[in-house]
Amino acid sequence: MTTLPPEGDDPGAARFWEQLRLVREAGIDVEVGPPGVEPGSGRVPEYVYERGHLLVRDRAVADVNSLVPGAEVVGSPVPGVTKVRISDPVPEVMARIDARMGPNRAMVAPNHLMFITGVNLCPGDEPAPVPADAAPVPAPAEGSAGAGVSVLVIDTGLAREAEDPDYLARHPWLSGVTAVGGHDNPVTGGRILHYTGHGTFVAGVLRCVAPGATVQVSNAFASAGAILEDRLGAVLLDALPQDGPWPDVISLSAGAKTWDGRPPLGLEPFIERLAAGSGTVLVAAAGNHGEDVPFWPAAYAGTVGGRSAPVPGVVAVGALRDPAHGVGRACFSNHGDWVTVYAPGERLVNAYLDGVYEYLHSSTATCRYASPARYPDCTCVSPARSGSLSGANPADQEKFSGMAAWSGTSFATPIVAGRIAALAAEIHRETGVRDARAAAARLVASLREVTDSSDGLPLRVLP
Repeated sequence: MTTLPPEGDDPGAARFWEQLRLVREAGIDVEVGPPGVEPGSGRVPEYVYERGHLLVRDRAVADVNSLVPGAEVVGSPVPGVTKVRISDPVPEVMARIDARMGPNRAMVAPNHLMFITGVNLCPGDEPAPVPADAAPVPAPAEGSAGAGVSVLVIDTGLAREAEDPDYLARHPWLSGVTAVGGHDNPVTGGRILHYTGHGTFVAGVLRCVAPGATVQVSNAFASAGAILEDRLGAVLLDALPQDGPWPDVISLSAGAKTWDGRPPLGLEPFIERLAAGSGTVLVAAAGNHGEDVPFWPAAYAGTVGGRSAPVPGVVAVGALRDPAHGVGRACFSNHGDWVTVYAPGERLVNAYLDGVYEYLHSSTATCRYASPARYPDCTCVSPARSGSLSGANPADQEKFSGMAAWSGTSFATPIVAGRIAALAAEIHRETGVRDARAAAARLVASLREVTDSSDGLPLRVLP
């Protein structure tokens, strides 16, 4: 039996509330905006933020203290930004600040929840089983493309199984990929936990494109695929140490929409350091909401959210549909002028885990998006399943044998990250200098413009 969403909600909103429940069960105390959005309200949830806290630029802390009685400084998560605890509801305080701080209101913002864009809090699908001997899609490249180039994948982590010789014998393209900061959640009693395997799949796609790259996988998103903005800002900043080498490429299949579309305050110190440096590229997923609202940090690649220029070294990646159904954007992919490039993102096949997965969300044979006729056979249509969070008892289960098919801008992102790594290695052979930013510029200059067969809009795609 497939459970319908609450009256007044579309299936995408129903998924949002189902997934938010898991985030809260993971101990992350968050609320949803805009004000008045709740299950069954018929209003679309747009962003998620930490309850009872704000992020404030250091020089505006005194202003906040004068406007918000009882505001309490609780720390400085990243340089130049102070975290403040408040007793009044965040929307009320933000309205007060916007009305009274004038141009300085941009120095105060909620602490948003950032989430992986293949599963959590977005309309991307859940993994589907494929035979154990299924060929990866994209296919592993020949040779050693990306040799000598370092890539940091910030995700749910690398599955511990990916370091086992028997697993690597079946997934040789993952050989040498390592975990940093801890592994992904383990398979327990043969059960694959939700969100587990996302980072391993992403790393596998990247290694298929750039088999020679040195790849490390962070587990920053191990808690229900989510992390608060201030904590992600610290993780990203730690990846660019003042006194140590930076990774050539950071692949981030995660992000969020924000309170008013402005850039997230907790990521600004990282972005400032990235822009002031050279060589390193952040490749970030554009998100899976099927809309053009800025999704951060990918949106730093454009001139949105009040920014006058794109941030150097940021590449935003949207997803293309399965080419069997025409050239065009995947139905779930975010889009807009801020998206740098679109890469394959439907029904990719790569390394997953061995075990049984129980589906979270119910699906039907109807596309979740507003114009299903524009996206025949999109990944939101098939197969129909009953999910536990949708009220199914029992929920549908599938047995996985180390491989999966998955869709999302999450998985288009490592294709582009891998292509940049391969070009960086090529430039190093030509010049003796390893410069991923020059590689990204070369990639962007080579993009083809095609016409979306659904809506006639132009898309920039990989050559």
